[in-house]
Amino acid sequence: MTAEIGLTVFGLVESGHCHWWGETPLRDQDPHLWAGFFVVIVLAAALGGGRLLLKRGTGTNGADTGERDRISGMLEAKEKRLTAKLQELDQRMDSQGITGDEYDRLQKQYQEQLLDTRAKLEQVKALTDK
Repeated sequence: MTAEIGLTVFGLVESGHCHWWGETPLRDQDPHLWAGFFVVIVLAAALGGGRLLLKRGTGTNGADTGERDRISGMLEAKEKRLTAKLQELDQRMDSQGITGDEYDRLQKQYQEQLLDTRAKLEQVKALTDK
């Protein structure tokens, strides 16, 4: 009762602020209880939405996972192509199809690309594991 008087003094709440509650089907229940219930629902929705936004920001939702899977697939395909090129290069060298200098140059180029691709693939997999 003193809280209501104190709020009335400050003009925040009139003494009959819930007078319309008597005309509702919930008139036998405390209107302040329902107000508290709705406040809890709003807070829960805000917290749930905040968590969803944080999760989306870290990239763990379905759209980001799909994008990572697509990139990972592209990098794995590139890794296979480069590995096949290195094997083909070794075969060409064995069959005397290319010179030693050309072999060294191409092998170095493919090895660098393969290492770069594997490093990128590891980065994508590390993001997926988060």
